[in-house]
Amino acid sequence: MAINRLNVSLSGVQPGGLAKVVPTSVAVGSGSGSVDSNGTVTFSGVSSVSINGVFNSTYDNYFIQIDFTHGSTQDASIKLRKSGTDKSTNYTMTGTRLNGTTVDNYGTGTTSFFYTMQVTNNNIGFTNLHIARPAISGRTTLMADSVGEVAGQRYITSGIQTETETYDGFTFICGTATTGKIKVYGYAN
Repeated sequence: MAINRLNVSLSGVQPGGLAKVVPTSVAVGSGSGSVDSNGTVTFSGVSSVSINGVFNSTYDNYFIQIDFTHGSTQDASIKLRKSGTDKSTNYTMTGTRLNGTTVDNYGTGTTSFFYTMQVTNNNIGFTNLHIARPAISGRTTLMADSVGEVAGQRYITSGIQTETETYDGFTFICGTATTGKIKVYGYAN
């Protein structure tokens, strides 16, 4: 029996696919950070990592992967950025933490950041973060699915930045001496 093969050449990103986004710059609160030509941000010994120039009119929505080893006991969180300045007001969120056989819910009023997960000293963490419409004037929504080494805890968090501003970047706040990588993708329209 003959099998016919279909050779398909794809150029660019197909609708609904992900496209790697290369930040214009990276700033760290301590330690070191850099971005390579493919857009992967690598950091070491940091307390925070600011990713600039990733949100623009090319894509409406974004997917971010954060893979890290935590150096302190500060919980991990996100702040949106505009023109190199963090937005530190008007985040609201709700979430669920799965810890072994225990499930607990948490929620906030208005806070100064978007909480992603609880971590402790020298534990690993991984976050998948979805951000909807950050570069479009209006409210920006965020959703995080995170897992940490602390008893295999999983966090599912959703929230909103309630101000009707546009943003071009974000800051990952992670405590001191944190090491890891960040990758940003745009969802093709």
